[in-house]
Amino acid sequence: MPTVATTSFTVGDVVETSFRPDRPIKVTAVMYEAVVRLRSALIVAAQRRSTLTYEEASAAIDCAFVPAGLGRPLDLLAEDCVRRGEPSLAALIVQKRSGEVGSAFIGNADAERERCYRHWR
Repeated sequence: MPTVATTSFTVGDVVETSFRPDRPIKVTAVMYEAVVRLRSALIVAAQRRSTLTYEEASAAIDCAFVPAGLGRPLDLLAEDCVRRGEPSLAALIVQKRSGEVGSAFIGNADAERERCYRHWR
């Protein structure tokens, strides 16, 4: 029987992230589905020791959020990883031109990316 992907929160929750407690996130059905799908796509990327661009991440969720609008879903995904005791999968989403995470990423993206690769190998 296939495993159903889930998150550590549910639709309707208001989530205070550990890294941006002043910006709680209301979990809508669209956001929940986007985070579940992003998580799955990023675990595959981690297993391949690769990254996704913001455009590829948006495509992975059928453009439910445009590339420039992925900030809140990525914050929620990062918090989900914290709650699971995992490295942040958000470190695997990079800008197409630079290959770097967005400016809002908190922490050492290179080190976090390596932790992702080790965790999901």
